[in-house]
Amino acid sequence: MARVQQQVGVFGAPAADDRHAVMGCHAALDLIHRITRLDDPDIQVRVGLHCDVVVAGITEAEYLRAYDFGGPGLILVERLQAAAQPVVV
Repeated sequence: MARVQQQVGVFGAPAADDRHAVMGCHAALDLIHRITRLDDPDIQVRVGLHCDVVVAGITEAEYLRAYDFGGPGLILVERLQAAAQPVVV
C-alpha cells in the first residue's frame, strides 16, 4: 500500500519578499531533481505551483503554537498538486 504525504511550501512569509515566486520555482525544481537522483521507483513526487496571496499567522491553543496559512490559493495549489504528473512541475 502506497503511503502519501503532502507538503506545502510558502515563500514570502512571514516577511514579504519580491522574489517569492522565483524561490518557489527553484524549490520545486530542486525537489524534483533530488527525488529523481534517489533512483527509487517507489518514490514519486507531484508538484503544484501557484503564486497568490495567502492569510498567514500564528495559531495558538493550550499546548500548540503553529504558523498557519489559509486562503483560496492554497486550495488551488493542492488541486494542482493532485492533478500533476509525477516529476513534472
